[in-house]
Amino acid sequence: MLGLFNRTHSAMCHRVVNFLNTARTFFFDTLMTTVARRLGYAVRRWLVFVRVAVVQATRRFEVKSTLLRGIALSLMYALAITMASSLSWSQNNSSVVVIRMTNDKKFVPERVTIKVGETVEWVNEPDGPEHTVTDDPDKVVDPSYVSSPKGTKPFDSGVIGSGKSFRYTFKTPGTYRYACLPHPAMRGEITVTQ
Repeated sequence: MLGLFNRTHSAMCHRVVNFLNTARTFFFDTLMTTVARRLGYAVRRWLVFVRVAVVQATRRFEVKSTLLRGIALSLMYALAITMASSLSWSQNNSSVVVIRMTNDKKFVPERVTIKVGETVEWVNEPDGPEHTVTDDPDKVVDPSYVSSPKGTKPFDSGVIGSGKSFRYTFKTPGTYRYACLPHPAMRGEITVTQ
């Protein structure tokens, strides 16, 4: 009878340990990576640092029980997400909208709506031709291709080479129509709201 209890107890402990390891792997590799991807590069570095620190700490203090180690790691991951979120918001309280400049000579997406204070980043593909982003009517072939709200200074990226990018933060509400100088048919529009 005692042997049956020990085997049942051992099998149950083994299932619990497997469940915790699977949950930990899912939690960090899936959920944490998704959260970190949205929060940015600095936060990803912070989360990796916390994960390594937790693993080293549990080894250092010789936490032999896998169950206790799994609980400690889960608590630390939850704490890391909380800290990383607050770190991210304090470092950068505005979001970045990415517009890709494709080899097909298009801005993707072509139209974007953002709020005042948000940043747009135009990213050229790694093997893409040189592009530009401007709403300056004095620089484009046809001034009707571009426009910006009254009283705003035009923006101009200069040449954006392969794999490079350009960022601009919009501080005035209104509609901005922009174009690429080498590819006049390549145009986009940003609506900035309060």
